[in-house]
Amino acid sequence: MNAILLPPAHKPPPAASIHDTPPCPFEQPPWGLEQKALVTGVLKAIQPVDASQLWPIATADAGIAYRPKSLLALLTYCYAMGILGSQDIEHSLEGDPLFRLLCNNEFPNWHAIRRFRRINRHALHHTLHAACLNALQQPTPCGLQPCPLLANAIHPWPPGEPSRSQALSRQLAALIDHLLEKAVWLDSVNLD
Repeated sequence: MNAILLPPAHKPPPAASIHDTPPCPFEQPPWGLEQKALVTGVLKAIQPVDASQLWPIATADAGIAYRPKSLLALLTYCYAMGILGSQDIEHSLEGDPLFRLLCNNEFPNWHAIRRFRRINRHALHHTLHAACLNALQQPTPCGLQPCPLLANAIHPWPPGEPSRSQALSRQLAALIDHLLEKAVWLDSVNLD
């Protein structure tokens, strides 16, 4: 019996991932900082946020996981940890027993996460910036060094050099812009 040999099936290229573009210091989770410092930094950054200034994505009677400040804290922490894609965030929540317990087994789907990021991007940018600076002020274990750019944020500036802190703030803002753009890009690639 003669076998018919078919050409190998064409395999599509693998889906794009976070590793397809050059790394940014924020994408090296957890930025050389201890996870506890990031949690503390996020909580401090979220505390002064007025929830009425955030655009809700669900009705007021939706569960705690859909409340604007909860979503802001969640996305700030996930982005700080380098989890950028909305689907990746949803999957990490599904597997996190503590989060499920805190939110009564309710968690936002990736559509809600994406929508919240889109309509509250400015607040997310501001909170991520504040969380980073707060986290850098937390003590780190011996031998754990933050990335050099962010490490400069914890050193006091000489009185005559206000431009150094402004330059750092601009660099940090640019890195956060890059991070948020990458999150948008990852979501758009996953939808294709």
